[in-house]
Amino acid sequence: MLRSKQLFQSISASRATHGQLQGNVAKKILVADDDPYVLRALTQHLNNMGYETVSASDGDNAVQILSETEVDLIISDVVMPGMNGLQFCQYVKSDVKTSHIPFIFISVKDQLPDKLIGFQTGADDYITKPFELSELKVRIESLLTKRKEQGKKDSKPKSKDAPKRTANKANSPQRPQKAKLHKLTIGPDFAKKRSEEAGEGSQIGKRNDSGFAPDKVEAPEDLAALADLENTVKTRFEKVVEDELHLHDAETEEQNQAIANLTDVEVIDYESVFGAVEKTIEGIKSGHGFDIEEIMLMARRVLKSIHLNNDLILQALSNYQYDPFKCQLVNVSIFAMKIGIGLRLNDEDLTKLGAASLIHDVGHLALPESLLPEALQEREDRLTKEEIEELRTHPLKGVEILEKFIPDLRTDYNWLYMAVLQEHERINGSGYPNKINGDDISLYAKIIAVADTFESLAHKRPYKQDEFITYMAMQKIIRLKDKEFDAKVIKAMIGEISLFPLDSYVKLNTGDIGKVIKINHRNPLRPVIKVYYDKELNEVHHDKVIDLKDFPFIFVVKPIYDLEYELRIMSKN
Repeated sequence: MLRSKQLFQSISASRATHGQLQGNVAKKILVADDDPYVLRALTQHLNNMGYETVSASDGDNAVQILSETEVDLIISDVVMPGMNGLQFCQYVKSDVKTSHIPFIFISVKDQLPDKLIGFQTGADDYITKPFELSELKVRIESLLTKRKEQGKKDSKPKSKDAPKRTANKANSPQRPQKAKLHKLTIGPDFAKKRSEEAGEGSQIGKRNDSGFAPDKVEAPEDLAALADLENTVKTRFEKVVEDELHLHDAETEEQNQAIANLTDVEVIDYESVFGAVEKTIEGIKSGHGFDIEEIMLMARRVLKSIHLNNDLILQALSNYQYDPFKCQLVNVSIFAMKIGIGLRLNDEDLTKLGAASLIHDVGHLALPESLLPEALQEREDRLTKEEIEELRTHPLKGVEILEKFIPDLRTDYNWLYMAVLQEHERINGSGYPNKINGDDISLYAKIIAVADTFESLAHKRPYKQDEFITYMAMQKIIRLKDKEFDAKVIKAMIGEISLFPLDSYVKLNTGDIGKVIKINHRNPLRPVIKVYYDKELNEVHHDKVIDLKDFPFIFVVKPIYDLEYELRIMSKN
């Protein structure tokens, strides 16, 4: 979607262009949609573009308005109560007095069968949600221009030699006193019924070369062919629905199976994971070591908790409440396993990935005293070039530490060895310590690399002057796609964590401010928002929840890092 500034520039340009193209008289557009948010937003944007609008909440209301008001174009949703959009389009295109009006469907139904049915009822265009306002403007102007050109052709005087057209009232289609409507069905009977109801002199949904229904056309010659098309559309439509149901069932089954596979472990809270990491680090410092099997068990408990609720991911996205270095290890493990779930890794791989993440940076414990985690936490200046070079040896030092306590590290636990050694390698060969690239880097290392970078950018580090909120951190990582990070890993991260993570505050283009309460994994840029403040900064006390995937004209214009600061700034403006 457009950013706020771009949106108003687009609308301003749209108004100017429309005035030049269509003249001084504003064209009137009838908008039909049962969703009040969409209806209000769409009419507002069309008004800003320079069009006059009339609105209807459903097909029946639209028919009533159409009988009282002349319009130049119709925009309608497909799914509406009572008379739906398909039936409304049939009504419009079956009447000689309205069949010339351009008709655009706007719908979230974006499968080919949906579009075929829409065009079959006589629609001139079909736009799927969400869409750019600039796209809608172009399509509207294109249809209005075509209609204007067709009107000029129809108004040209006929040649003297041309045969005169005689009116035959008996055969001319008349506007019915009451619309004869039926529920849209798909199959052989539908084709026959449409032909019978339309009469001998018309064909519902038939369009000429200009893209609009003519005043009079011949009845279909081959009803069997039309019936075959209807059956084909029905079959494809049912297949799409069936596939969607199967996909949903498969995802649910995967989730249930993942939890069933973890019945041997209990869920765990953030503080307990932190405690386990703290115990591991103390064991390394003291020389007593640690038990890798205990770490893997901890990873399984983290995995089960991630499957069952969002508590750990919310804690990982919040500010540090404990020692930053240990929090970093816990957070990277949580982020890495979320990414692994997005990549559809099995439980064994997810457990290994989580365990490797929990100890991926232990090499920091073997650095010079001035570069130890606790020393870095006190630093206010940037690291020198020499210190950075020394810091970059920590993957090698991490492998050395692990080999002290895991003798068969390079054989039985080779996956751990590769993850710790390679987590700072980059797919373009610019990483360290060995500057390997592409598929030479293990998958666990690729995932930990993205998770660790995201964690670093999303939280303030004492020796870094830059601080990124999660949205900006995600954007920076996306810009490095195919340069430093694997594109599939980044895609999985966006799907599971989102540009607008859980519990983060955002501002919508409506002026409302709310919190992200759910991520749409198939459309991570359009989360579910619970609104807390309206555009006048009044607190919203009732439950106002907006699922952005269902509202194409509502979108996030900015993430909010400091809610109180944002509210103060808005109140001054």
